[in-house]
Amino acid sequence: KFMSQKQAALAFGQRALLLNGIYATSFVSGWMPFVWNLLVKEPVSQLSDAGIANTNFANCSFGWLGLLNVSLSKVNDYQVVKNTLLINSIGFASWFCFDIYHYYYLETRAFTDLFYYAIVPISGISMLYSYYAYNKMKNAEDK
Repeated sequence: KFMSQKQAALAFGQRALLLNGIYATSFVSGWMPFVWNLLVKEPVSQLSDAGIANTNFANCSFGWLGLLNVSLSKVNDYQVVKNTLLINSIGFASWFCFDIYHYYYLETRAFTDLFYYAIVPISGISMLYSYYAYNKMKNAEDK
């Protein structure tokens, strides 16, 4: 069975959303002591109250974002998938910038090299992949 260019772009976009969901949800595992120790130098108990609150907020947001992306990857509405990919590319751009900011300005106190050398490239790739999928869908729609 042959797919039209638009159907192929939709399928590609849905796969991109699924991968984005897996990546975002994987941060929930950051609370596991082994993973936390690989990425963050200080134990959770030694963070300030604001640091613990921000970590809780981020962790819940990652799970929410991930599950939302996995759910939207099952949607067959072309505009919803396309618009979600654009929003994801903007969101991943902010993650990418903040990851770099956090590493350079907080690295000595908080984050490990693994955080920078693993997380930053994955955020950058996710940003580009989302934008590429969005562009692919936009181009297929224009034809």
